[in-house]
Amino acid sequence: TASPDLADWRVRDWQKRPVNVTGLPEGRLVDIGEACCRIPEGFQVHKTVKKIFEGRVRQLSQGRIDWALAEQLAIGSLVVEFDPAKQEVTTGLIQDDLESD
Repeated sequence: TASPDLADWRVRDWQKRPVNVTGLPEGRLVDIGEACCRIPEGFQVHKTVKKIFEGRVRQLSQGRIDWALAEQLAIGSLVVEFDPAKQEVTTGLIQDDLESD
């Protein structure tokens, strides 16, 4: 089999990039992203981490989100929006723990 070409995975035209399919308003995702990158006052953060967080905030403002930021938004949105009374847990260890009770 032929190996996949990395160029096939790159977005060439940002006007045709995938749209928000999360079900959350874009503003809510921006709020979650900014909250995840907020460094508490007086907290000493490593310069590389600070640079990464600044880059993610910049991505949010430009609407150009990379894979790592997308993962951060996904986890952050679950923390903020997940309601076990309305949504069923169906993955991995959590499901196994529920069944063992």
